[in-house]
Amino acid sequence: MGIAGVESSYVLPSDVGPVENRPSDGVSFGEAFRATFAYNYRPLLDAAAEQVEFGARTYDPMFDPFTQERIAGYEDQLNELALAKDEEHFRAITANIDRRRTEKETLAEAGIWSGGMWVAALIDPMNIAFAIPVWGQLGLMAKGGMTVRQAAAASARGGFVTGLVSESIRAPFDRTNTATETGMNLATMTAVSTILGSVPAMARGSYNSVRKGAAMRDEIFQGKGTLPESFGGRTISYASNETAPPSVSPARQSQLKTLDDEIARIQKLLDEPEALAAALAEAPIEGARNIPLDQLRKQLGQELDTLKKQRVTQNKQAQKEAGGGDTPGVSIKGKKVTIDEKALSEEFDKRPWVKPEVEGARPFKESDFLTPQEWSDFQIIRATVRDEIKMPKGRPTKSTKVAYINNTNKIAYDRMAQGSDLVETPFTSSLAFRMLTTPGKRIMRDGTPLMKRAYHLLAGVDQFRTLNVETGRTQHQSVARRAKTHVARSITTINEMKQLWSKDQLGRGLSTEVLGYNTDDLVARSQQKQTFDTWFGGIVDAKLMHSAGRLDLTDLSPENQQAVKVLDRFFKDYQMDLQDLNMLYDGAWFKQRVVDMNEKIAAIRDENASKGVAPTEKQAAALESMQKQVEFFEELIEARFAERYQFPIYYDKGKILSSESERQRLEQIFADWIRNHPIKKMYNAETQRFEAVRSTKTPEEIAKDAVSAILEEGEPITIMDVAAGAPKGKHLRHRMIDIPEHLISDFIIKDPRVLHSYAQRVGKRMEFIRNFGNRSIEEILDEFEVDMRAAGYSEKKIQGLRQDFLFDYERTMGEYVKSPDRFDAQFGKALKEIAGMSYLDAASIASVTDVGNIIMERGPGNLFLAHRSELDKALMQKAKNVVRLSGEANELALGGFQQRFIADNIEGINPNLQERIFNPITRAYYNIPVLGNGLGTLTYWFKMIDGVHRSGHYMDVLIKMANNTASKADVQYMARMGLNEDDARIIASYPHEKGDRYIFANVDAWPKSTKAEREILLKWNTAMNAGIGNTILHATSYDKPRVMDGVVYVRHRPWMNKIGLEVDTRASSASIKVARLESQAMTMPFQFFNFMLGATNRITAGMFDPMKRHRLVGGVSLIGLGYSVLHLKQLGNPWWFEKRSNTEILQRSIDQSGLFGVYGELAYIATHVAIGTGVMTADEALLKPKYNPSIGDVITEPLGAAPGMLFAWYQAAEQFFNGEETEAAEQFGYNSPTSPLISFLLDWFE
Repeated sequence: MGIAGVESSYVLPSDVGPVENRPSDGVSFGEAFRATFAYNYRPLLDAAAEQVEFGARTYDPMFDPFTQERIAGYEDQLNELALAKDEEHFRAITANIDRRRTEKETLAEAGIWSGGMWVAALIDPMNIAFAIPVWGQLGLMAKGGMTVRQAAAASARGGFVTGLVSESIRAPFDRTNTATETGMNLATMTAVSTILGSVPAMARGSYNSVRKGAAMRDEIFQGKGTLPESFGGRTISYASNETAPPSVSPARQSQLKTLDDEIARIQKLLDEPEALAAALAEAPIEGARNIPLDQLRKQLGQELDTLKKQRVTQNKQAQKEAGGGDTPGVSIKGKKVTIDEKALSEEFDKRPWVKPEVEGARPFKESDFLTPQEWSDFQIIRATVRDEIKMPKGRPTKSTKVAYINNTNKIAYDRMAQGSDLVETPFTSSLAFRMLTTPGKRIMRDGTPLMKRAYHLLAGVDQFRTLNVETGRTQHQSVARRAKTHVARSITTINEMKQLWSKDQLGRGLSTEVLGYNTDDLVARSQQKQTFDTWFGGIVDAKLMHSAGRLDLTDLSPENQQAVKVLDRFFKDYQMDLQDLNMLYDGAWFKQRVVDMNEKIAAIRDENASKGVAPTEKQAAALESMQKQVEFFEELIEARFAERYQFPIYYDKGKILSSESERQRLEQIFADWIRNHPIKKMYNAETQRFEAVRSTKTPEEIAKDAVSAILEEGEPITIMDVAAGAPKGKHLRHRMIDIPEHLISDFIIKDPRVLHSYAQRVGKRMEFIRNFGNRSIEEILDEFEVDMRAAGYSEKKIQGLRQDFLFDYERTMGEYVKSPDRFDAQFGKALKEIAGMSYLDAASIASVTDVGNIIMERGPGNLFLAHRSELDKALMQKAKNVVRLSGEANELALGGFQQRFIADNIEGINPNLQERIFNPITRAYYNIPVLGNGLGTLTYWFKMIDGVHRSGHYMDVLIKMANNTASKADVQYMARMGLNEDDARIIASYPHEKGDRYIFANVDAWPKSTKAEREILLKWNTAMNAGIGNTILHATSYDKPRVMDGVVYVRHRPWMNKIGLEVDTRASSASIKVARLESQAMTMPFQFFNFMLGATNRITAGMFDPMKRHRLVGGVSLIGLGYSVLHLKQLGNPWWFEKRSNTEILQRSIDQSGLFGVYGELAYIATHVAIGTGVMTADEALLKPKYNPSIGDVITEPLGAAPGMLFAWYQAAEQFFNGEETEAAEQFGYNSPTSPLISFLLDWFE
């Protein structure tokens, strides 16, 4: 058979028919097999046959191969057609080209996963030839003679050589070949060889990991959770139910038991009034009848204190008898450790470590040990260290002993803090994980143990396991997680007040909300009644007037009286929390702060004096700063500042600026007050000192200055800001005007935002002090710097880690945007909000995959059975309230759901014009389904589903822990969330209710009167928050690079001062000075990365976490849900799937699932760039593009959604002016905010 009907001896039989004639059921195994061989070898065979047939022929001078008829369809192969010698040769060449095209089309349709193609590749002679010389290497890899990296390198070299040889016998003879095709073949061969060649080494490592993981899994999921039985090379026994360690004499044990019984008896009398009354009735205490009850309780309390002191003394003696030294609660005798948990807890509460071990030794800070477990671990490790490192022989001098104690304490503390290290998995140790660096990753990888522990306390890394968790020790709950629970407190108060408002104004007892909107406001307006915000402002006025003694609450309606009490309770609850933390900023507190500062100043000066050296530059700056703080606090004490700071005052700048008359009215109020209450000193922000007010200034001039300061300030100051030290802004000046709040009530914000802002700001500061003590961030950073320098870190590394910790501190405390009102910040915010509403119309559909995350952690059976049995019950309402109290599922009220996908958090208590326009629009868009994308509503329900189930699961596990029947996996998981066995015993005794299948915590009924009870509730809420937050994804500080928030640091140069770039002293180290650059323009490329970065560290990394029991079913569920999301997104375009291959649909389903996290998005961006620049075509790409990118897309896609949107608008304008109105309308419509309903209808009709 000749070519195209011409008889020719060299033509091989046709193995593959034309694609268009193939049946519609796809490429068969045989077709793919034959096409693979034909692609690799047929060009050479065809070339050889052609040479035999036509090599000796001469050119026909009358033959023209370039007629229009001949070249039709072959325009890309004109160089090949030019070789034709005559008509017959021409037809042979075109037939050859047709066969090459058919082979490639067949392979493309078969796809990369075609079995026929892979089988053909396996038996390909060239590949077999490659395998023979490296067979010894493969055996070496499998036996362990090669690492994975070495195996990959060897295989890559072999693959490249094989590819080069293969292409040399194919490409020169393939008339349709391109340089791109050859390059892609070489790259693919190298990559596939690298992967396959690494398999033996990976299999060996994986086998060992799997075997180890299986053993770990058996131990985790089958073993029972118990307290650690060994630590630091010593065996541990517990004497929690005994009165003394077992090696104590019987007489001593008897004494301790007698004391314990008497302590318990008196404690019961004090705790239970009924017990005291019964005791008096049954066995009257001598003379008690003549003593007032309060005085009797006081006497009993004194007796209890005396008994406890005796108990401590007796216990110390018992410790000595047991060979344990003078540390109550921990007895260390050789390699045996006995822990008396009761004594340890009592000793821990006294904070013994804040006193030096011997005179002259460095004491620890109060926050260095936050749990009895840490304190006991440290003591065990220190004993081990001191076994390893002995005191120098002979009689040590005082300085020698001090140095020995300081050094061994430091070594022991670092070893204890190493429990904060993350447990490595194949994913977290991979280059892919490490290359996407963030401040948190750098700290957890390169920081000292002290820094790593501090990072857990600050931002938290609860999405990963730590060494502490592996040993059943509790991981500390972070400031970031705990602070979120405070938002729930403000929302709970506001909801309670809404019920009172509804009853007062509308005669109802229940306020109705739909999708976060108070629909009763519409009813109130229709009836000419007060809306909730207006009514709330009146309640604030009533509170202020009542506090000033100008209003009797009985003059108010019962509902309004109760509302004032609810508002009072909100602030009084915080007052109790502040008191727990010694944060009641009264005169005594400021006086103690002055004492502390003076002691630090004296310590630095004494140390330098003993060494005979002058203060370093860093020390001099620190001394100057501390001296200013001392003077600042002394002035506050003199001015009795704290006594007047009773209510959060957020001035309504909009009202003050609304008219000149309003501003003048406030100035006049200030002036009238100043005239009768002269001000002696005002705060100067430039010198950071109080300075005497010039007598030449009139009260009117001082008042004008104060109002100007109000309008120029950023976020309003709180008492906690003042307590942190001398502020650098002007916003303290007007607070020094001692004016009662009720006089300026017309000019302060009195809507519910005040409670939200107060709860967030005060809550963050409270939790920071709870975890770090009463230290400033500057003190903490300086401590890190000293620690890193002692550990031998380079100056560059010291400065880098210092600025990393500082920035995540600013993120956690909400301080990372320093200039939120700057033009670029507001313009960038507006662009991102428009882009979000333009491109996130299907965000709620994409969030359907959250169900897969829940399944990955909980499993499908438990989840759906629980909700099928409980959803109809009233118990669910209480369970939902448990979720809300955790700080989750409250975004409908706060309007923050877009932050799941959009990295943006710029908003103050005083919204500007742009925010007043955009805030209600974006809130409606993200909350209302169909008209908007409804992301808020769906996320709310997913959080509720996970939270309700989680609450029951937590209670079930904690009850098992209290009964010592929990698995090690459960103990470790709760430790990861911050709850230990002591917490379990307490929570198990608290009110809870049982449904058909699950137990629900009745948190509303939990006690909250004592510090310990409030701490337990906080730990529970934080654990709930952490669990929900790691399932319904949202990126945290650890997940995000710094540039994502628009901040970079650069080395400071003197010329920068001239353009306003000053040294950032907090981020700078002693020898490296840096300046901070901030611009929202830098955030543009990362606008939609929030969800993907969160998914990377929870879904992608979670697939390697043995604590996730349902990884396989969860991963499959995620892909299945991703496929469902594709279908939902294409409801208006039912032909979409028909135009896509199975390979592409699978790729898109995986992308939608979030399994590959941010790596999937980066791969798509790279693919689009490669196609848009012509490096490859869409058909040649292994990862099929989401759209057909242009050169404009190549430029704008890496820059982010907002720049891409602006470029699309430019293109639309260009099309419009070129007369392409229809195309322009489509282009503009697709890249502008549009209701999902309208988008769906347009797609459908199209």
